[in-house]
Amino acid sequence: MRKSVSFILSILLVLTLCLGGCNPSEPEKPSASLEESSVPEKSSQPEESSVPEESSLVDESSIPEESSQPEESSVPEESSQPEESSVPEESSQPEESFVPDKSSQPEESSASEESAPEESLETIEGVYLEIINDLIHEYGEGTIASQSDPYPQEALVGLVVAKLIDFDQDGQPELFCSYRSMDDAFAPIAHQTVYGVKNGSVQILFHEDAGSKGGANPGSTIQIHNDGTPYIFRYDGSVVDYLTLQDDEFILAHQINYDSSSWDDSQMTSQELSEYLNEFWMDASTPVSVWYLNPDATDFSQILLDTQATIQSLQKMANA
Repeated sequence: MRKSVSFILSILLVLTLCLGGCNPSEPEKPSASLEESSVPEKSSQPEESSVPEESSLVDESSIPEESSQPEESSVPEESSQPEESSVPEESSQPEESFVPDKSSQPEESSASEESAPEESLETIEGVYLEIINDLIHEYGEGTIASQSDPYPQEALVGLVVAKLIDFDQDGQPELFCSYRSMDDAFAPIAHQTVYGVKNGSVQILFHEDAGSKGGANPGSTIQIHNDGTPYIFRYDGSVVDYLTLQDDEFILAHQINYDSSSWDDSQMTSQELSEYLNEFWMDASTPVSVWYLNPDATDFSQILLDTQATIQSLQKMANA
C-alpha cells in the first residue's frame, strides 16, 4: 500500500512539476507571437499607408509649397493645353483659309476677266494683222491668175479682200476677208469670213463659201444702207439673202426671190421689185463687190489695191 501510495504521489508530483513548467512557457510563447505579429503589422502599416512619411513631410519640412507646386503645375498644364490648342487652332484656321484665300481669289479672277477684254480691244489691230498674215501664209498674197486653155480667162487668187467694216455699228470695226487657193483659181470656189470681238476675244462671226447668181462665178458683195446698216449678200441662184450682225451673230434680215419677184413675204411684179430695190439702196455704199472669175465685171487691180490699203491702215493703227 505504501508503495502504491508513494508511487501515486510521485506521479502527482511529476504532473505538478510538468504543469508548473508548462504554464510559464506557454505565456512566453504567445507573448513572443504577439510581439512577432505586432512587428509586421507595424512594418506593414507604414508601407501601405505611409503615414509616418506623410507626417514627416508635413511636420519636418512642412512644405505646402511642394504639394501646391505639383497641383499648380498640373492645373496650368491642363488648362493651358486646351486653351492654347483650341484658341489658335480654331481662330487661325478659319482666318487663314477663308479671309485671304476666298476673298483674294475672286478679286484676282475678276481683275483678270475685266482686263482681258481691254487688252484684246487695245490690240485688236494687231490681232487682225496676225489673221491676215496667216491667210497670206496659207493662200498667198492677192494676185491675178490667168489661163489661155481652153479660152483666155483671169481669176483672183490668194488673199483677195481684206476690209474693215463696222457690221454692228458699235464703233469697233470687224474684219471681212475673202481668199482662194491657186488650185481653185478657176473653180467656182471662194471663201469668205468675218472676224470680230466676241466675249472679249477675236472670233469668227461668219464663215461661208461665196455663192453665185445662177452661174459658176462666185461673188462677194457687201452694201451699207443709208441708215448705216451693212448687209452681206448670200447668193443662191435667183435668191439673195441680206445678212446683218446682231448680238455677235449674222441673221437673215431680208430675202429677195427674183423668180417670184418677192421681197420678204411681199409679192410684187418684176418692175415693182426693181423700183423697190432702187429706193432701198438709194445713197448706199458698196465697200465690197467682187466676182472672182469674171474679168469683165470687176476691176481686179483696184480690189487688190484696196486690200493693200487695209493692211497698211492696220499696221499704222497697231504701231500708233
